[in-house]
Amino acid sequence: MEEKKQIFDMGNATSGIFRGNSTSDAIKEVYGRSASLFSDIIKSKLPETEKEYSLLDIGSSKGELLSDVLGFLPSHHFDITVTDTNPDAVAKNVIEGKKIVADAELLPFEDKSFDVVLMRYVLQFNLFEGQKKIIDEIARTVKQIAIVQHAGPDNKKAKIWREKVGSIFSNDKLPQIQRSGMYWSSAEEVEGYMTSKGIKFERVSSNEIHGLSQVYIERYSMNGEQASEVKKLIDDMDYLFQTTWIIYPKVKQTENIDYWEKTLQNPPKSYIKLFEQERDYLRKNVKKDAKVLDIGCGNGRNILSIIDITENVTGIDIDPKAVEDTKNNVTNYPKVNVVLGSVTDIPFGDKAFDVVIFSMTLVNLDNEKGKALTEMKRVAKDDAKIIVSVYSEKALEERTNMYKQVNVPIKSEVNGKFIFGIDGFMSEQFSIEDMKNMIEPLGLEIDNYEEVEKLAYIFTLKKV
Repeated sequence: MEEKKQIFDMGNATSGIFRGNSTSDAIKEVYGRSASLFSDIIKSKLPETEKEYSLLDIGSSKGELLSDVLGFLPSHHFDITVTDTNPDAVAKNVIEGKKIVADAELLPFEDKSFDVVLMRYVLQFNLFEGQKKIIDEIARTVKQIAIVQHAGPDNKKAKIWREKVGSIFSNDKLPQIQRSGMYWSSAEEVEGYMTSKGIKFERVSSNEIHGLSQVYIERYSMNGEQASEVKKLIDDMDYLFQTTWIIYPKVKQTENIDYWEKTLQNPPKSYIKLFEQERDYLRKNVKKDAKVLDIGCGNGRNILSIIDITENVTGIDIDPKAVEDTKNNVTNYPKVNVVLGSVTDIPFGDKAFDVVIFSMTLVNLDNEKGKALTEMKRVAKDDAKIIVSVYSEKALEERTNMYKQVNVPIKSEVNGKFIFGIDGFMSEQFSIEDMKNMIEPLGLEIDNYEEVEKLAYIFTLKKV
């Protein structure tokens, strides 16, 4: 029989304390600053748009944190789901949205279901094996960014800290706080696991907060005797380390970015010709001050090709490293906007751009090509140009030589569709007829195109 998840008493005064409402400095630091920090991260990573972002709040309790986060984000719109293991907390959650009783170790959602995932102070209520599963589930279900806040010891004194702080949860004089199945992991332990699993993360903040005993005394409305007992047990370990991370989805595009970086270091003549012809093609088709979206912006190569024509450019990429690379390369152009996002769920409103660029990325999307093209059509103005480059049906020999040159492990190849030994990553090629058959049912047609030797096509698509 499957063991039920233990439901903890979170304390009598949680509704106020979880929002930082207290005269205690420790409570203000532990709880009161989370909402502004979380909202600042969201503002920096996700642009304001009329389109709704999907958001999951794990361990939401009654929605205290999320209510405050939303209060800081009046111009962002969200389709919200909240989860908690406690059915009573879920029933009383004040957030408007889907409310689900669920264990964070086994979330009932498909991969990449949510643009934003939030979680505060959930890890430590699980053993470390459970914490690993939770991290895996976050990386699996998040589409753009997850914000995770954690409380634990400093790594140097972790053992003695766990012994002293842990003793308050097994003390008979403190029945309201007794619990088992916990592990206070350090930030370094969590980060070590994420690194070992290839999960991309960014440590946003790390704070040493003193007065941990006061947090529990006030949360559980302890009497004088109990308060003294807590302080005695915790002794000189009366602090915690609060760490906040951004966790990114584990994406196949990372390997593709690495491949392109290797290609750019020493490209064969055919690829040099592709990059040059693509640059010239963009310059011919982008008008002065046009509003441009470059999807899969990589290192910003295409943006820099047209920057003297228009600075009204937005770059988007699903890979955090690509976003940072592009930002670093366009620092002298403050009007250029670079954001994290997916082509299958572009975070901008309808008919927003004069030109949409999709350079050598459609070839990697397999079953999501139609969804990506539909999204590009949605954000393109009615008279917009959608510029798409792909490998041609004549490129097989050149591609094979290039993949071998940069040591990309080829698992299989059938009719120009390569499957690589890097997490199932794939790449394919298209004839003009293939392109027509793909786009015409979507209400798009080829306006014009150029062929790049025996390697690629550059198409301009338009709405029908």
